[in-house]
Amino acid sequence: MVEPSEPGILGIVGGMGPGSAILLYDGVIRMFQQHKSTIRNNQFPRVHVHSPTPIDNIESFRDHGVLSSLTESIEFLNAAGSTVIAIPCNTVHRFLPELQTASPVPILDMINLTARKIIEDDRGRALLLATRKTLASGLYQTILLRERLEVNIPDGKEQTLIDEIILSINGGIFTATQATSLNEFIVNANREGVDCVVLGCTELSAYARSSYVAHFETPDRLLYDSLDILVHETYQTLSGSAGRIEHHCNEERSVDDKGRRCPLQAAAEE
Repeated sequence: MVEPSEPGILGIVGGMGPGSAILLYDGVIRMFQQHKSTIRNNQFPRVHVHSPTPIDNIESFRDHGVLSSLTESIEFLNAAGSTVIAIPCNTVHRFLPELQTASPVPILDMINLTARKIIEDDRGRALLLATRKTLASGLYQTILLRERLEVNIPDGKEQTLIDEIILSINGGIFTATQATSLNEFIVNANREGVDCVVLGCTELSAYARSSYVAHFETPDRLLYDSLDILVHETYQTLSGSAGRIEHHCNEERSVDDKGRRCPLQAAAEE
């Protein structure tokens, strides 16, 4: 009997917010269970998690000191033997070029992966939900607009709602009232021509997996969950399915025809 090859070693930069690292780890494990029928402990990937000096990934942190804290995590994960590194936080991806330069080990680009998936699916107009700093960085907009996709972003009042929801999810106090407000916002955007919604903040993945999201999902309105797309690419890289690391999305859809996320959906149903 031929023993399966040992998967790679995953390094996760955690703590931004803490729940996102857990969702990433859980999603990757579920992918191995579902697609590799993995059942033995020694067949799952080893995982190292390092949380840098505390960083508020919502809005209040200053750039000074953030890069050095992130570099500290990258150096730790390299030294620990990681074969690929994932950062489940969109906001700090603006530091990715510097971190990639400092890391001999490849670091997956969640924003580029998500944007490329939208482009591959030939969407026309996206609603981007993210922190203010992610929006200000223009990382998503630059890639999508280059491919002539329109990008809608929330106005001031709408962004205040997104900020409050992100903080509530991070604190475990996300409410049905907040979900209803967000659903109404997305439905109205769809009526104005938006044909997909980009969850450009990993805290919003908790919203995507909640029962509330079913209130507005239809086949023509797809959710692009950046964390779920990172889960897929991380799995493919660790399992060897991707062949080599490339900065574009894998061929497997992160959502089905009804917009449901695959690897994280099981967790929502438990």
